[in-house]
Amino acid sequence: MSTLALCIPAYNAEWSLNALFSSIRKQAIPFNEILLYNDCSTDNTAGMAEEFGAVVINGDKNKGCSYGKNQLAAIAKSDWLFFIDSDDELLPNFSEVTSKWINCREAPGLVLLGYSYVNFKTGAIKYEPKYDREALLKNQLRFMIKNKIVNSSLIRRDVFYSIGGFNLDPKILYVEDRAFSIKAAMTNIVFDIEPSVCFKINFFPESMSTAKPRRWLTASLYLWEELIKKVGPEYEEDICEQLFENAVWAAKYKCWNIVRKSLATAKRIKPDQQPKTSRLFLLVYNIFPVGAFYIREWVTKIIKRKSALIAL
Repeated sequence: MSTLALCIPAYNAEWSLNALFSSIRKQAIPFNEILLYNDCSTDNTAGMAEEFGAVVINGDKNKGCSYGKNQLAAIAKSDWLFFIDSDDELLPNFSEVTSKWINCREAPGLVLLGYSYVNFKTGAIKYEPKYDREALLKNQLRFMIKNKIVNSSLIRRDVFYSIGGFNLDPKILYVEDRAFSIKAAMTNIVFDIEPSVCFKINFFPESMSTAKPRRWLTASLYLWEELIKKVGPEYEEDICEQLFENAVWAAKYKCWNIVRKSLATAKRIKPDQQPKTSRLFLLVYNIFPVGAFYIREWVTKIIKRKSALIAL
């Protein structure tokens, strides 16, 4: 029987550990290892995790989740690894779903697990990704570029090491999961998909992605700028699509400098490519690119405001 380590990078996570470990205790098949990397927390994260039975590794300097994940993999003895953030939770079927994969005779090197993205305060499901397995098997790098992969990879420990672990470049820090999946796709490891939803990622309105969007938007731009240097013309169109998407999100958060940089990078990569959107948008875009994003964001807000008034 293959073994599985649950790996938890954590910083000031005392408030969320009870829910996570409650979900761990509900598993029909126990984990072989439960490991937590304490990234110099100032609360009782380490003590609480130890009380719950986790093996705790204490860092001597706050270095971020990528470093913590690499440290967890380094001490793990199990055949397989699954990383979960300290404020997320497993569903009761998690261990049974993953057991099917890790004990398969011809198991892939990495499995993307199904999950729910849930509003922590309301419990409402924001979305559940439906991955196209055929697209993954056809071209795994294109799949990883086009899909925003988060902390959802069940991975063999030897494969994790062959990939080289998480990128420690601080400029990648806020999109480290996506960068890791792309790096993995550039190797010859075998991927697969588990469609069953077996854990949930909690969304917090006050989270970094909402409170400090400039960080992850800048990191995303850097990711695409670096990737185009490593791949051939075959992926130019895919990367430009992601740069346009980055511009859309940057406009939403009024990060206009990032909008300009994202569009300029796309223009440099593939001068004739345009966003896949309405003709009216493209008419403005061809005259004033940044202005097109500004106008669309302005119109979107007006429509949302009117819809809210109608709902009242």
